[in-house]
Amino acid sequence: MQREVEVKFLNINIKSIRKTLLKAGAEMVKPMRLMRRTIIKTPEMIKREAFAWVRDEGDKVTMTLKQINQNNEDFDEVEITVSDFEKAIEILTGCGIPQVSYQESRREEWRLDNVQICIDEWPWVNPYIELEGESEGQLQEAAKKLGFAWSKAVRGCVWEVYYDAYPHLRGTMPDVEFFRFGDDFPKPWVENQTESQKEWWNARFKNDETEIAKGNYAKFNITTALTDDLWIEDWKGFGQLVKELKAKNKTPTAIDLGCGLGQLSRYFSDRGFHVTALDFSETALNILKHHSPNVRTLVHDMTTPFPFADSSYDIVIANLTLHYFTEKDTRSIIAEIERILKPGGVLVGSVVSTEEYACELVNPKNKFVKFVEHEPNFFHEISSKKEKHIRFFSKECLDKFFHAFEFIYLENKFRQRMGKSKGAWEFVGRLQK
Repeated sequence: MQREVEVKFLNINIKSIRKTLLKAGAEMVKPMRLMRRTIIKTPEMIKREAFAWVRDEGDKVTMTLKQINQNNEDFDEVEITVSDFEKAIEILTGCGIPQVSYQESRREEWRLDNVQICIDEWPWVNPYIELEGESEGQLQEAAKKLGFAWSKAVRGCVWEVYYDAYPHLRGTMPDVEFFRFGDDFPKPWVENQTESQKEWWNARFKNDETEIAKGNYAKFNITTALTDDLWIEDWKGFGQLVKELKAKNKTPTAIDLGCGLGQLSRYFSDRGFHVTALDFSETALNILKHHSPNVRTLVHDMTTPFPFADSSYDIVIANLTLHYFTEKDTRSIIAEIERILKPGGVLVGSVVSTEEYACELVNPKNKFVKFVEHEPNFFHEISSKKEKHIRFFSKECLDKFFHAFEFIYLENKFRQRMGKSKGAWEFVGRLQK
């Protein structure tokens, strides 16, 4: 087998790296094109950390066997060219070698001296660049010319790119049969991350509970801990809205989705609403129940159907809770909101804005935070302390998702939210049905 020495540098900007390659004297060999591959391996191959693939590279089809070498860093490989992608797979599976995954990627190839350079794009991760040559010295020299610090080099197969983007998957990454551009984020990965995020939020609210008990709230003064972010008070039409709702129902009903500490749950309860607060953090709900015993609480994952009857609530509250989901889940959640609201019911909510994202990028505190974009304005945010998904809303995005509502109040404002300045759209919308 021929020894392959390769390293990757992650999270690149394709336009910028093309300029850098040209400035360094590199030559483009093949333009960006779609590649598809089928991974095949047996249990015996898995034990010795080997796998094979059939890959359609656009201008040729290759069949490759890769085997981790003795230093456990690089691969030895043997490769041949075949004439037909589907028939090659048919021959291998006919010999009893199972197909475990179909994968799509995009690749652009360059040459700098004796080093092959590939710009790669894969589903659900940021682009990266791969250097391949005959020796590590060659790669170090090429990396230096391109401005990459050798300490940032990543070895191993493409899974290392996914582990960098999704650390919670390392060692437990579920099998995904298809890696295709345009497909939804793999459900097993979302389920794993949901549990990871739930643990983080429980720990976060447990810290809040401890600090509140001490009378020394961690992020803001104890006297304001449960009234933080009451932006609804700034809307002059709120009093009139309450009068209208109470004229129809002496005790209007409200649902607070992703209630957290329950600031708005308590606010509406104190004004005569019958409030049910939902969150998937048991710790948050325990804090809420202690400070607001009149509020009913329920542990619930918002990505699953709401356990409420159609047209049963006057108001749905969703304060900084609807920006954590894929487009598919966001649409499902909003459809559930529309279902449980009474005709002419009201949605009171806020979502982080695209202006907030611009501030996050230049914030020096976020020097070590990575944003991996999965959908337009929907990112996987990763830092040493947490990881989460977050969507930044533009006005067009608001109109797209909330088209069933007429906004009677809509402002994009920066204000103190959860102890720090945050830019968000604040809105009150009336359901048009």
